[in-house]
Amino acid sequence: MDSDTIYVMKKGRVVENGTHDELYNKDGTYREIFDASARSLNLDKLVNTYKEN
Repeated sequence: MDSDTIYVMKKGRVVENGTHDELYNKDGTYREIFDASARSLNLDKLVNTYKEN
C-alpha cells in the first residue's frame, strides 16, 4: 500500500499498474487479490477490535 507503483501480473504478463488507490478503485485483478488477502486475514475483525480499544 505504501509503494509508489505496483505492477500486477497475471500469467506472466503485467495486467495493471499504479498506486494502491488507483488499482483498488479500478475493481480489477489487484482488488480481487487485495480483498481475498484481507478476508483471509480477517482484517475487518482486526480493525473493529482496534477501534474498540
